[in-house]
Amino acid sequence: MFSTVNSTDRMIYLDGLRGVAAVSVVAYHLACAFTPGLTVQYAADPLWIVWTPLAVLWNGHLAVLIFFTLSGMILTEAVHRRTQPVWSRLVLRYIRLAVPAALSVLVAWGLLRLFPTAATDARALTGSGWLGYTYQQDLPDLPAALYDGFVSVFLRGGSFFNNALWTMRPELLGSAICFIIALPRNAQVRVVAALAIGVLAMMASRSEYLCFILGILLAEARAAGRLRPILPGVVLAFGLMVGSQAGVEQSPFGGLLVGGAGYDPIYPIAAAAIIYGSMSLHRIQRFLMGPVPQFLGLVSVPLYLLHVPLINTMLAQAYAMIHPSFAVFMIALAVWLVGLLVISYLAAHLVERRLLTGLGWLRDRLASVGRTPVIRRTDP
Repeated sequence: MFSTVNSTDRMIYLDGLRGVAAVSVVAYHLACAFTPGLTVQYAADPLWIVWTPLAVLWNGHLAVLIFFTLSGMILTEAVHRRTQPVWSRLVLRYIRLAVPAALSVLVAWGLLRLFPTAATDARALTGSGWLGYTYQQDLPDLPAALYDGFVSVFLRGGSFFNNALWTMRPELLGSAICFIIALPRNAQVRVVAALAIGVLAMMASRSEYLCFILGILLAEARAAGRLRPILPGVVLAFGLMVGSQAGVEQSPFGGLLVGGAGYDPIYPIAAAAIIYGSMSLHRIQRFLMGPVPQFLGLVSVPLYLLHVPLINTMLAQAYAMIHPSFAVFMIALAVWLVGLLVISYLAAHLVERRLLTGLGWLRDRLASVGRTPVIRRTDP
């Protein structure tokens, strides 16, 4: 999700898709925290609706698979547009991921100091196991928080300051896969390499890396002019229906391929199908290019990074204080959502935009490293 579509390639609707997916992740984590019955992972007896295609609206696992697939596609196209050493791409990618991640950890650290038991108090009322994936009371110091955001999330693949940061390691490693596969000039060699790594990802049940491979293949097909609309409506419907059960161990689609239950490769394929359908159907494109999806795409990165710390602290505290009044909590939730969007918008303009500008400057500086200076000879 930490990849921006270049406006010149006329695919800005993918920004809208990323924004819609980010909202789905927020909805999923709200359900995990306060209505665990809407999730299979955190409910002993899930509500019937989770087994229907409607669950696609809050299936956070599918949304993250869409993020990974979009990253694979957009990064591959970026490599094709601009020649740059792999090492410098990795440096820039690490900074692109680590700076926002570390800032979100600092926000979480500050909020957890202000609301040290909010998640525990809310968990006692909702029975949500998800609210246990955060620090409470015994909070590490500030240097430990900085280490968590800049280093640990990429080594461990998770964070108790902000559990949404588990995606940072797959994003970095998946990016490296994209950069390396894109090295050969021959497109057929690139496709064969991608397919080989995709098979390995399937055999290892690593759906996150299979998503990057599928994104690479979409980019290669588009570059070759072979991404033609073949029954896009059917493909999109397949992606939404199958994807609605992504990450669910008891899914009726689990085991259709070579993976295990909730992490079967069928779900990355569903994510790719949704992207393909979005790229092929003009009605979907027009919707995703509308003001609301485009706004959500603009704020998608801070929205994704900040919503978990805000749920675990401010909203959890409000829930514990308001419980059992459902109506009052709905009002508090509406206020919280507006606040989340405002904060995300400010972060997108004050932090995200400046970071991208700085990365552009650094990219130009790194591009000059290793160049042989031109020495002009002057005759005496």
